[in-house]
Amino acid sequence: FCGIDVAAAIEVPKDAAAFDLKEISAFDVPGTVRTRLIFGAYVECQTEPGKDARRYPAFQSDKPLYGSFHIGGAATEPNVGCHYRFAIDESAGAGRGYDRMYLDMNLNGDLTDDAFCRPMKDVSRKTQLGVGDSGVEVRFEPVKVRLAPGSDPSQQLEVMPRFWSYASGRQYASLVTMKARTGTIKIGGDKFNVVLGHSRSIPGWFDHPETGLYLFAASGPSDEP
Repeated sequence: FCGIDVAAAIEVPKDAAAFDLKEISAFDVPGTVRTRLIFGAYVECQTEPGKDARRYPAFQSDKPLYGSFHIGGAATEPNVGCHYRFAIDESAGAGRGYDRMYLDMNLNGDLTDDAFCRPMKDVSRKTQLGVGDSGVEVRFEPVKVRLAPGSDPSQQLEVMPRFWSYASGRQYASLVTMKARTGTIKIGGDKFNVVLGHSRSIPGWFDHPETGLYLFAASGPSDEP
């Protein structure tokens, strides 16, 4: 379902300072910040279907995984934003690897009327989480999602779905925002290089108060905020 985006009601003070930031790939920001941004809005996968989903596709695996992404609202605001139900299947059968993600893109509770996501080809190492030698990671082709009800289709956010598992057996899925913002700002008399992006959650657009903001000393390049 989709809820109301209360962040849109926040007013910007008239005397607020404004700085131009440019759009860049979230995978091209400095190393330590990149690891935070590429984690994405994540949930632990479940082995039982969600109670609020009306219909699932016919799976090839007898062990499909389920879950729901909450984006467009803070974690403390479960009724704000959108909940994207998903299911992950093994197209070649159980034990052959999870390689197909169904997302309820139209938010109607029916995952049979949405096209599934396929694994990306020619995946850059910059997008890699690093789950260890015994772990598994699958990055799926990007999709565009709504953050609020009635959103303009041209204003949808591009995200990369991801599935990964650890040797311990814990399995997760996430939606990773493909873009970030960067530039130089001034606080008092000091200049800082900044990165603005979604770190482990997608609470709204980049002007949402809970969007991650990372500061770097402008005196020289650094990977440490």
